Amino acid sequence: MLVETCIQDPKLIEISSRLGFQGYIVESRKLDEARWQGVKKRLTLVGDSQVSPNTPIVFSKPLSRAQLVKVLNDIKIHGISLDNDNFYLLKKNLLNLAKSKGKYIEIRLNSSSSSVIRRAIEWGYKGAKVIFSSCASRKSELWAPLSLVNYLAFHGADMKDVITWVYTYPLELFKLVSDNS
Repeated sequence: MLVETCIQDPKLIEISSRLGFQGYIVESRKLDEARWQGVKKRLTLVGDSQVSPNTPIVFSKPLSRAQLVKVLNDIKIHGISLDNDNFYLLKKNLLNLAKSKGKYIEIRLNSSSSSVIRRAIEWGYKGAKVIFSSCASRKSELWAPLSLVNYLAFHGADMKDVITWVYTYPLELFKLVSDNS
């Protein structure tokens, strides 16, 4: 099963299914989970926001090193969301902490430069659970799986690792949350 790890508008689920996705992690208050099969709800905290008790998947976008350390040690948070604004926070020692805590490192494609993508590829080579998300709020922001694979290969990623980042880790996250629900 192919999972899109971040959609911000539930209307995009139908379009995503045409791109090849069968599972969706949606960040929207307008989501009627009973209406959609293969959909999980998600929340991204920004800064020092608090975890909502009824959200199955929680990511955080830390804005400082202290927030990043706190998030990495919080068992209620599944991963961190990085882009051009905060990727510089993840240094070697914090990358090791993320790996030891089993946190996912989400790279938001639509707000990440090539240097962020290359850095994420390096983190993936070092054993981090890197996932690449469109975090689309409009259909023009969606990434087809094959386009994403080609984009990562263009940036120098090994195909075996690309498969893990695009297919395996998103499915693992989806199933982890399904098992805990």
